[in-house]
Amino acid sequence: MLQAGLVLAALGLGAARFSSSLPVLVLMSIVYIAGISLTIPTMISLVGALAGERRGAAVTLYSLALFIGASAGPLIAVYLTRTSSGGLALEALAALLLLAFGLTWLLKAHVPASEMSGRNPDAERRRVPS
Repeated sequence: MLQAGLVLAALGLGAARFSSSLPVLVLMSIVYIAGISLTIPTMISLVGALAGERRGAAVTLYSLALFIGASAGPLIAVYLTRTSSGGLALEALAALLLLAFGLTWLLKAHVPASEMSGRNPDAERRRVPS
């Protein structure tokens, strides 16, 4: 799920960069949001799995980084838009998403496939059958 979300988000931004029509831009924004919506829960699960017993601190630190990015991102986008073509901000973010996609291949050697898909086997084992 993580890789699919990253690729979907990058494709949405990449296509939005070259769009001159409002309906296509709206559609590509929806594709981007869908990709991010797949990525964030999977990342939270992955951070928790990698942290082990320090799961709470790790998820807190990840959330802090997420909110710093959400706060700084628009400022950086405005700066890139004012100092260059408007598409540079979209291209930069799409490149970062593709870089993150490439880095997920490094995780595959260290993380079980169930965690990469966003499933949490520990939570599934703790469920009480009805």
